[in-house]
Amino acid sequence: MKKLIGLLFLLALCLSSFAQDKAVTFSNNETYFDFTFDAGDTISNNDTLYSIEININQHYKSCQNVYIDIDSVSGTPTMDISLQGRVFSTDTWTTIGSAVSWAGTGDTTFSIANATAKRYRLYRILFDANSTAQKAKIMDVKFKAWRE
Repeated sequence: MKKLIGLLFLLALCLSSFAQDKAVTFSNNETYFDFTFDAGDTISNNDTLYSIEININQHYKSCQNVYIDIDSVSGTPTMDISLQGRVFSTDTWTTIGSAVSWAGTGDTTFSIANATAKRYRLYRILFDANSTAQKAKIMDVKFKAWRE
């Protein structure tokens, strides 16, 4: 019985560590990625933060464009969405450009563009929900790196 409880605990721990967040690593020639989302990619205040991490796997400065399509599921959800970068996995995340504050009752698309070339290797698109008991679903995210 103890083994069964221990196994269930480990399973629950593993499943919780694989939360909704997404990640991708580019090959050396890749500069664009279109993420796929499903019903599990719903953000509420309970989730607090949702992130998409991108390792562009290159050693040149780059500019970035991010296309985001988000839709409200219930109420009028609000969240701050930002593009962040860092060089090493041990560095703190640095916000690139201005965060977008979104509040909506329908399907909304917008872009975050960074025209100043940076030497970051790791990027993150961070969704920070800040409305109580409201839900939003990520419909589509596209990331493009422009190597300098």
